[in-house]
Amino acid sequence: MSALDGTELVGGRITGHLLQLGDAGLLLFILSLLLMRWLPRVSAASAVAASLLVSPLFLYLVAPGPFRHVFRGEWAVHLNSSFVWNTWAVFGIVAALTALFASVRYFYAMRHHDYSQ
Repeated sequence: MSALDGTELVGGRITGHLLQLGDAGLLLFILSLLLMRWLPRVSAASAVAASLLVSPLFLYLVAPGPFRHVFRGEWAVHLNSSFVWNTWAVFGIVAALTALFASVRYFYAMRHHDYSQ
């Protein structure tokens, strides 16, 4: 998220909060990786929260048109296209969805395992 620091997104009423959510999500992903070995349930919960926190920023970077349609307001930058190809944001969306899927699958497996014994 540091690549966006210092840009006009930081000062925006909506985009500033998106960057803060992205930073918080990144810290939770790091925490999740650190806790994975010793506290897998906490790690999975952290990964779910992190995925949900970073998703709005990535979606804004890839689909600013629909994002602006949902979150009305005064935007400083003119909209050139409804969808923009941003390789890092698309990679971030895929990574967040993968972490979310793996974490939910872990919770499902643990619940199923607990009930079967």
